[in-house]
Amino acid sequence: MKSTFFCPLPSVRRFAAVTTLCVALYCLSFFSCSANDDSGSLSIVMPSSSPSRSITSENPSGMGLPTEVGVDGYVFSVYIRDADNDEVEKYTGVKPGAKLTIDKLRAGTYNIAIRCISLSSGTVGFYGAAQADVKGGTENTASVKLAFCTGASCEIHFASSLDSLTDVGDNRIEARATCKNGDSYSILSDYNPTSLPSVEAGKIYDTDTQYFFEPGFTYTLDVTISDTTTGGVLYHVKKSATATLDGIYFYVD
Repeated sequence: MKSTFFCPLPSVRRFAAVTTLCVALYCLSFFSCSANDDSGSLSIVMPSSSPSRSITSENPSGMGLPTEVGVDGYVFSVYIRDADNDEVEKYTGVKPGAKLTIDKLRAGTYNIAIRCISLSSGTVGFYGAAQADVKGGTENTASVKLAFCTGASCEIHFASSLDSLTDVGDNRIEARATCKNGDSYSILSDYNPTSLPSVEAGKIYDTDTQYFFEPGFTYTLDVTISDTTTGGVLYHVKKSATATLDGIYFYVD
C-alpha cells in the first residue's frame, strides 16, 4: 500500500509567510515607537490662598505690599510657548490651587507665562514667567514665581511736529495696540486731544493702567488722527515698542 503525504499548496505557504512577516513588522513598529516616545507631560500647580502656596510679591514700584498676598477673587491664564514665543497651548479661567497638566508635549524647552486676573475688574494683578524643560516619557513640572504688576503705564508721546494735529479739538485720535501673544487693546478710541489725560498738554498721553503689556514682548501701535467734521484721515502711522515690567512707551512722529 502506497503512503500518501499531504503537501500544502504553494499559495497557502506564501500566505502563511506573508502573514508571519506582517505580524513581525507590526510588532517591531509598535515596540520601536514605544521605545522612542519623545513626548511628555508638564504639570503646574496654581497658587492658592494657603500661606504655603500664596503669591510672593516682588513689587518693583515699591508700593509696600505684604510679602504674601492671597489670590481669592482671582483666576489664572496660563500660556505655554515654544522657544520663539509662539503659542503652543493656552488655558484661561484656571482656579487658585488647581493642578494644570498638559499632556503630549514634544520634548524640549518651553516658555511658561502666567497672568493672575481679577474677577471683579478683569485686570492683571500678578504676572510671572519661567522656562520649563520637558523630557519625553515622563511627567515634568514647572515652577513660576508671580510678581505684582498693576500700575504699569502705557505712554504715547506725540512729537512736536504733530502739534497742528494733536492740539486741535475737532480732530479725533484712535490708537490700537496689538501683539503676537494675542493682546489687542483699543487704547485711545474716539477721543479728541482736549479730552485726553495728559502729562504734557498735546504731547504725552498716559493711558489707563487697565491694560497689561507683557514684559519682553513687542507691541505695535496703530495710530489714526481724523477730522470729525469731514471724516477724513489726516494722519496714520504704526509704531512698535517693547514692554517692560514698568509698562510701555510709544513715540509717534
